[in-house]
Formats: sequence, structure tokens, C-alpha cells
Amino acid sequence: SVSVILLKLTLNNPTDQLHDHASRVSKTLQLLMQEAILDDKNYALSLLPNSFLVLEYNGEDWIPSPDPFLQSLQQQHAYSDELVIDRNIIAIEKTDQPEPHILILSSGEMTVFQWDIRDRENDLKVRLYSSLLGQIIIERQAEALL
Repeated sequence: SVSVILLKLTLNNPTDQLHDHASRVSKTLQLLMQEAILDDKNYALSLLPNSFLVLEYNGEDWIPSPDPFLQSLQQQHAYSDELVIDRNIIAIEKTDQPEPHILILSSGEMTVFQWDIRDRENDLKVRLYSSLLGQIIIERQAEALL
């Protein structure tokens, strides 16, 4: 009898890495939606070059969340982001005062957006969409850009 073992090496597979990143972003947004509703707080994501910040509304201003767990979700990445809200491309840049780009409200609502995440080195792209009620859809087509 002959046994064949197939191993799928995903450690360096850029497509899988991009999908994993998009999935983490989606799960982060869903987690923030649950936290916003349960804790009656308003959150936002502020996109930065190669990262994002979780912001919390303190009644007057949007500030970086002091919650250590929410801070742990803010990992650096090697991808470039393009965010479109209301048919406007949002400038993603580092500023002194972080801008709340995607609102996640205690009412259960979320900013409707289209978020393209690009792996320019490997010519790959994945797109996330949201609905007003916080449903996140990942367009899983990380294929070479033509």
C-alpha cells in the first residue's frame, strides 16, 4: 500500500496572507460593532499608512482607545489601503489628530465603505464592503491586477 501526503505550504503564499489580513480586519470591525452595542460606546477606525487606530468617542473628541485589547488589534502591515466613503476616496495619512474614518456606533450602525487592500509587491488586491448595519463582505479575488 502506498500513502501520499500532500502538504500545502501557506507560510509564504501572498494570496493567503492577504486574505488572512482582510479576514482579521473584518473580524476587528465585527468585534467593535459588538463592543459598541454591548458597552454603549461609539468607536471608529482611523486608517493610517500600513496600519489603523481604534478610536473611542469620549463625549467631546475621538481619541485613541485606551483599552489594551483594542490596542492589540492595531497591527502594522505591508499593504496599501484605499478607502472609499460616499464615492469619495479618503486620504490615508499620518496626522497629529487621528481622523475617524469608519464609524461603529452604539446604535448598531456603521459607516458604509469600500476598502481595497493591495499587496503591490505581488500585484494582489482584496476588497471589503460594509452595509449600514455592519455586515462586512470580503470580495475574495486576490488575483493579479491586470
